[in-house]
Amino acid sequence: MTSNTPPPAGPRRAKPDRRVAEAAGRRGERLAGWWLRLKGWRILDRRVRTPAGEVDLVAFLETAFTPWLQWRKK
Repeated sequence: MTSNTPPPAGPRRAKPDRRVAEAAGRRGERLAGWWLRLKGWRILDRRVRTPAGEVDLVAFLETAFTPWLQWRKK
């Protein structure tokens, strides 16, 4: 007779494909930061958590007003 109880909970680990996606996303954020700095932007903060979600890069350019900038690596 087998038991229907779940196995004991262990540490949660990300799946390998999720880790690959996470690494690719972080690399894309780094490249976006480098590109913005080369164009004269100043990076104020990275990975800012807000009640609405996460902002990857907060950047400032004195001569421009950009309320929202999003970079997606595909």
